[in-house]
Amino acid sequence: MSDPSNNDHVALLPGAYSMPGTTGEAPHLIGSRCRACKATVFPKMAVCPACRAADTMEETAMGRQGRLYNFTIAHVAPQGFEAPYFQAFVDIPEGPRIFSLISADVPVEAGALEDGMALELVIEPVRATADNRPILTYKYRPADVAGG
Repeated sequence: MSDPSNNDHVALLPGAYSMPGTTGEAPHLIGSRCRACKATVFPKMAVCPACRAADTMEETAMGRQGRLYNFTIAHVAPQGFEAPYFQAFVDIPEGPRIFSLISADVPVEAGALEDGMALELVIEPVRATADNRPILTYKYRPADVAGG
């Protein structure tokens, strides 16, 4: 669709991730880390879900890389989305296991993904608005698919 670094898009989850910059910086997820107990969470939270401390959560960049924990193929999609597509749980080095879609770069077929494989974060369209603006979200793709 369009270049995610410009503003002609809509974010599916505003504030959940950074957009790729014009300087070539990689996108990242935006989570939080507790100064008191060191718990790391995504998406960011105001109160620590581990120790329940308030005013201890600091915003932190995370999730540029990950490992595929498990996945499934969704054969039925909500209105406005296209099936089939991969849904996955991804372990990120910062600690949390997160839910994510898998990039449209990956063919939805047996053997395309393997539990434990290295993944990288990408920002991609998930669908379009009624006026044909892309709705972007974070997704992962196998690290060896880099570049398309």
